[in-house]
Formats: sequence, C-alpha cells, structure tokens
Amino acid sequence: MLSVTFVGTGGPEVTVDREGIATLVSTANGNYLFDAGRTVMQNLYEAGVDPRDVDTIILTHLHNDHIEGLPNLWMTGWFLLGREQPLKIVGPVGTKAMIEGMYAMYQFDVKHRANAFNDPAHLLIDVTELDAEGVFIDNGPLKFTAFLVEHGDGDPAFGYLIEDGSQSVLLSGDTRLCDNLIKHGQGVDILVSNILAMPDELAKKPEMQGVVAKLMTIPEAVELFNATQPRLAVYSHFVTKDIPHHSLDTFIESTTRSLGYTGALFLGKDGWSVGLPELEISPPPPAEQLPNLDRKVSYED
Repeated sequence: MLSVTFVGTGGPEVTVDREGIATLVSTANGNYLFDAGRTVMQNLYEAGVDPRDVDTIILTHLHNDHIEGLPNLWMTGWFLLGREQPLKIVGPVGTKAMIEGMYAMYQFDVKHRANAFNDPAHLLIDVTELDAEGVFIDNGPLKFTAFLVEHGDGDPAFGYLIEDGSQSVLLSGDTRLCDNLIKHGQGVDILVSNILAMPDELAKKPEMQGVVAKLMTIPEAVELFNATQPRLAVYSHFVTKDIPHHSLDTFIESTTRSLGYTGALFLGKDGWSVGLPELEISPPPPAEQLPNLDRKVSYED
C-alpha cells in the first residue's frame, strides 16, 4: 500500500506556510524521500515521521533548494539520533561530486563527533547516479522508473513513476510540460506537479521568461492533468511571484478550474498525506501527540 506525505511543499521563496520541497513515498518495503529541501528533518518530525526511518533519498536534480536540508538529515540523524545504517542516495550525474563536497564541508564533525556512541561507518553514503532513463528499483510488485524532464538550468532533471502493484504515483520534479510527463502519467492514481504562479502581466515580462520556460505554469498543468486523467492531481513545490501567500492557494485553484480542469485536485500542504487505495487526505498529527525525538539510551550499567 502506497502513501505520499508532502513533507515540504515550498519553492526557494521564504514564506510563512511552506518549507523546502521534500516528498515521502511510503511502501511496504520502506520509506523513500524525494528531495531534501530546507528544514526537511524538522518537517519529517512534524509530519509524524521518524527521520531514522528514511534510509533512501532520491533527488530530482541538484538545485540548492532540493538538497539544502540533506546535510542536517545526514549529520544530525547520525550524531544526535543514532542512525545506525548508511544513507542511500540516488540522483542525476553530479550527485557523487555533491556528496564528496558535503563530506569535505563536515570534516570537523566527522572527526570530532565520532565516539563510542557514533560509529563513523554509519555516516557512509551509498550513492547511485542515474545517467539514463529507466527502472532503477525493481523489487517484486514495487518498481521505480526515472524519466527525463525539462528544467532548463536544472538539467539533468528527472521525474519519477512509482508503481506498487496496481497503485501508482508520478512525481514531476521541477519541469515545464513535456512529453515524458504525459507518457508516464497516464491514469496514475496520484500525479504530483510542480507549479509556478504569477500575474499574467508579470509572466509576459522579458526578465521572467527564464523562469516561465523551466517550471509548470497553471495552463500547462491543466493540459497535463487533462491529458493524463489521474485519480488525484496534486500541486507541490509552489513557486510564486507577486501573489500574497494568504491568497496563493485560492488564486491557483480558481485559475486551474477556470481553465477547464474538473477532476479531483489537492493543493499540497506541509505535513499532509494521501493514502492509497482510498485517496484519503490526512493532516499531520497534532503537535501534542509527537514524541520526543532522541537516540535510545540504556540506563543500565
């Protein structure tokens, strides 16, 4: 059974209600975190997920807003929470070099935080670089397929199709509308699309064309949803210019409907989740129900 938790749904902008992009796909075989934007560790906790239960991180591309929470998840998960297995990280070509740079940046911690409780072997990272499209996880009914999308200065960038038996989720990653999304998104249960929202007058300005050319505009999203007919269409990774945060969701939803999409639609919110097969949308747990998050310590001699 698949479930999708929208750990963080924001873009690079700093807003009061959406943190850095990160999406957790939970399966019977484990938890897979797609991207690791700012505050991902805190957001996992607030969504009711123990960060130690995430051992595989899959990156759509290497723009900073998709990776800047990774060092915290890696280092603090080790020395403070006592993670006891190396992380697995999958991403496009360039991921290995990025990880080597992270090791170098944190050499002081690697050296000085190692002790009887913190085995440096648990800091190791198993990196897989994707240099082509295709299936990269094939475990019985569970299958993950990577496909190239179009993200301008973020390329190479991947979208991902996750299939678990008859259940399916497509994550667009950061991209404009492209043929691969329509090809792989046909009839999926949940289609999660990035979204760019700005006033029409601003979108027509020459200085905005680079952004418009690499992210999903609302008209493109409507075309994508109508062409693929998912059971549930979801917006995440909200990138916006000149629209107040308190009216952003209303603007996006009303524009989507006015352009002709009539299917089920959910505007992703940090910590919310969708479960299959029922497509049950659930809020994060109340803060008072969250346990203290710390390593397990024995008080016995």
